[in-house]
This record gives sequence, structure tokens and C-alpha cells, in this order.
Amino acid sequence: MTGYNFDDIVSCKIAVSSGNKVFFANGKRKSEIFVCDKDNPFYFPRCFNNRVGDDGGNVTAMCSTGEELYAFKKSGVYSVDLKGEKISNKISLLADETSYFKDLGDFTITRISNNRGCENPNALRVIGKNPVWFSKNGEVLSIKNNIVKNVSHKIDKKTLEIFKENTTVAAAALNSYILMNKNMALLLNSEDDLWASYIWEFPTNVNLLGAVSNNEKITFKEIFDYEKILSSRFGN
Repeated sequence: MTGYNFDDIVSCKIAVSSGNKVFFANGKRKSEIFVCDKDNPFYFPRCFNNRVGDDGGNVTAMCSTGEELYAFKKSGVYSVDLKGEKISNKISLLADETSYFKDLGDFTITRISNNRGCENPNALRVIGKNPVWFSKNGEVLSIKNNIVKNVSHKIDKKTLEIFKENTTVAAAALNSYILMNKNMALLLNSEDDLWASYIWEFPTNVNLLGAVSNNEKITFKEIFDYEKILSSRFGN
């Protein structure tokens, strides 16, 4: 590793793979993102980092859609673009003789939304190719073509208040975004970009932990192995 103290990297709590790169954030340098090549994961030259925003706050979450990379702070949402790299040294200094070093071209970070950030990283999921998250303002938001859209505007605000707690978690299943907190679950289906919503209230002794799915059913998991099976028709 070159250019930084080792603690700058290992203190990062977020790591996201995107393309042939790995991105790190939420470490000692709160607002900075570091990047390395998957083929040479211990090489961090000084140009392989960039600052997210100017408020000094932590990067709270990151996600990759396979084509785009996004970084989140409490104060906003940012697109991360990395391109134009070139090999700078084909002579390896490592035991692996196939390793090489690269110089970065353009590493740009652009704010795409103000004050609609993600405070709870456990409430961020990628549905299809669209990041979806529960914002600090009590909205379920989605990014499409770098435009942030509120997909929960038809849902009663009192219902959304339930999911503002830090214990809220989210899951992606059957093209749907599912928010869970305690015994409540909110499902938003992204099919045809309509984002139809369904709400379930489980027994009060249930504490939802997550959800998984196959092509037909969604299974909600609870801490004490309680399962509730719901059909893909959602209406049952």
C-alpha cells in the first residue's frame, strides 16, 4: 500500500465491489472513498481516493447496480464515476508476477440529491438495477437514470413513521422492496414502475429479522424461527 496510513483503509466499515474495483468508505477519513483494483488489492496510490460532499460527515452506505455506483450520506446522495485508468508499472514488486500497478484517470463524485440521504444502511437495497432506501425524512426513495424519486408518496405518513427506528431492516425479493421493523412489514412492488404497496402486521410477539424468496413465495424470518409464507400474489 502506498500514499496512506494503513489505518485509513482498515478502519473502513463499508466495502463494495463494482466492476474490477473494490471501494471502501466510512473509516477514519469520514468523507472519503478509497478504491483499489481487485487484481492488486493492497495497492492504494494517493490518487485512488476522493471526498464525498463538503459537510465532513460520514459516508453511511454505498451500493453498486452493476453499472453504477452510489454513495450515501445523511445529507445527500452521490454518483461515483471512475474511468480512464492506465497501467503505470508492469514490473511487479509482489510475489505474484502477474500483478501490476495502475494510475487512475477521472475519479468523480457528483451530488444527485440534497437532504434525501440514507441514515440506515440496513434499509438500502438494489431492486433490479435501481437503488431503493428509506430516507431520514421518512420516504422510500429510488434512483433511476440518476434521478431520485419518492415511491412511497401514496402511503400514509403514520405508517411510514413505524420504520424510522434504527431497528428497521430491508430486503429485496420478487422485484419488491420490503421494509421490516418489529412485527410490521411494508412491501413495495416495482413491477411496471407502479410501486404498488402492501402492508402486513404480524402477531405482537413476532420480531421480523429478514425476508428471502424464490420465484413464487416470500418467506419472512423471525428471530425465534417463526415463518410466515405469503404467496407471490401478495393479496392473500
